[in-house]
Amino acid sequence: MTSRLLRLPALALSLCAACASHAQSVAGPASSAPASASSPAAPSAAPPTTRPVESAFDPARHMHTAEVVPGMKGYGLSVFHGTKIERFNVEVISVMRNQVGPEHNIVLIRCSGQGLEHSGAIEGMSGSPIYLTDSAGKDRMIGAFALGWENSKDPIAGVRPIEEMLSVPTAYSIPVSNIVKTGGVRRWNALPLIRLAKPVANPAAANLASGGQSSQLKRLSLPLSVSGVSDAAFAQLSPMLKMGGLTPLQAGALVGTEADPKAKLEPGASIGLPIVTGDLDVSALGTVTEIVGDRVYAFGHEFNAEGAVDLPMGVGYVHTVIPSSTISFKIGSLMRLDGAIHSDESTAIAGTLGSIPAMIPVTVTVHTPQRAEPRTFHFEITKHPKFTPMGAVTSVTGAVMADSSLPADFTIKYTMTLAFDNGRTVELADTATSATRAKQLARDLNLPLTLALQNPFGRTYPTSITAKFEVEPKVSLDELTAAVTDKLVYQPGETASIYVTTLPHGGGEVTRHVPITLPDDLAEGDYTLTVGDADRALSDETRDSPYRYETRDLDEVFGLIKEVTQRSSQKLYIRLASHGQGVSVGRTPLIGLPASRVRVMARPGRADVMPFVPAITESVPWSAPLQGSTDIEIKVSRTPEKVARPLSAPTATPPMPAAEEGPPSAPAAAGDGG
Repeated sequence: MTSRLLRLPALALSLCAACASHAQSVAGPASSAPASASSPAAPSAAPPTTRPVESAFDPARHMHTAEVVPGMKGYGLSVFHGTKIERFNVEVISVMRNQVGPEHNIVLIRCSGQGLEHSGAIEGMSGSPIYLTDSAGKDRMIGAFALGWENSKDPIAGVRPIEEMLSVPTAYSIPVSNIVKTGGVRRWNALPLIRLAKPVANPAAANLASGGQSSQLKRLSLPLSVSGVSDAAFAQLSPMLKMGGLTPLQAGALVGTEADPKAKLEPGASIGLPIVTGDLDVSALGTVTEIVGDRVYAFGHEFNAEGAVDLPMGVGYVHTVIPSSTISFKIGSLMRLDGAIHSDESTAIAGTLGSIPAMIPVTVTVHTPQRAEPRTFHFEITKHPKFTPMGAVTSVTGAVMADSSLPADFTIKYTMTLAFDNGRTVELADTATSATRAKQLARDLNLPLTLALQNPFGRTYPTSITAKFEVEPKVSLDELTAAVTDKLVYQPGETASIYVTTLPHGGGEVTRHVPITLPDDLAEGDYTLTVGDADRALSDETRDSPYRYETRDLDEVFGLIKEVTQRSSQKLYIRLASHGQGVSVGRTPLIGLPASRVRVMARPGRADVMPFVPAITESVPWSAPLQGSTDIEIKVSRTPEKVARPLSAPTATPPMPAAEEGPPSAPAAAGDGG
């Protein structure tokens, strides 16, 4: 059947299936008593109270940095195995004032005991409370073990003052969902996120384990314990999980004999912040610094430095400490959830015991060659603009690779359904292969989530994610090796015959005839006809037509998501691009302007005016995933005598049933998601 390009005004662009990327504080005076040598427990925390005060800082329990002098001694509390809180010794070396910013001081300490002389600072000790003995012989909390140096030979660490940590609010009167809405944003271009097409890193987070300046005092990274994933899945997921100052570590889930029902969040206890729970577990581990009533303060540094958050937290379990010549770390697991973190600031994370934030259920069904019957996995992922996409990709990858590595040659057919809290549903369906688009699976899931969560009009979280994967131990792929047209010069409205040659994986070359009809009002001039796969269409579209990604509200964001998710590896994309230049105002392309007017309007000055390359794009369904592209230069002329005679056409493969192979059916109209 002859395919007809949608009739548009001359030099108009139509989008192909669009591309695949914070108080209230309550406290009362606390009694404090030094921990005895036989009991490593912290001084008792302040009892709950409903009397509001300006600060949770209690001079009878807490110490100001102004009181600290070199040579003062004391102890710290942390968990080195299981849930037992143990003491280590500390001595003050110095107080570094304004070390990490104005009015942000650091107390430098030397540690001993619990093997710290051998291990040095340990990732996972972030938040470990440090107590110093004052001139009256009383032990008072000075702050949290929080910073260190990479490759340090001695167990020297930086302590975040407790007075700074307790200034972090543990609750917000404004819901987080309202804080993230900017309201004043009138337009937003999603193109940078689409081009990125991967989880967004936190540039403020420093990762000791990732190398860098060993002379720089850095916040300790948080060990990210990952359990329930295969070695192959862990290797594939590690680069993504390292983003945001986290150190991914393979760990094991707890068995019943290890879980301690009496363990609770208290100063020195291990605290976990989950990203994924269920059939696999991904949790960041640190240490509780202080409990004031139902309020919890931990880490002594940021998690992701985002201010108001709403993240689940719970009791952690430490399997062991792994000493390292670079930076030592704890391996642990999340034991149970006990409350929520509501603030994530540079000096601490803070929250409350009790209510646990809702998480997002994820169900993944996988059928692999190794098993006769499909397996279904169940997960829950944290609601967070960065960790939700990360958790979704981790869940899916962990499920698909749960039994073993994927075969050397494979094809994965998948469908995914994302239901959002605004009532919208996003459907994804495509095919990935080992030869070309395996990584696209993660991008296809990450991109709509990122657009829904990181747009400026309001975060929209999924209420559920359901996915199905069928893995086949073979490659289904057509590699595009050539494409030619029957002529080099055409008249507007004429049918052009394109002969597309592909090389199926493991087979011989096949040539197919794809006829297209040019618009009747196509302007005369030179054009580039690009025939290729979805990746080439994405590259050309994002480069030449940025205005297509302008959005003005949440409805337009989800309209864009719909277009993005309709891109398919099993389509042939045909793009007819002019050699001229057009201009758009917002999302509206201006048609038929003289070249001089286009040049004037394209000058810098108006943020909503963008130049673009006028083009028409269509897609044609294909019987297998496609890889490759080619360009053909043609001319359009209204003068019959200038129209060249047909070139000799290649012999096309005979037509086959549409459900199998053969000539593709007519392409969808531009803008319909082709």
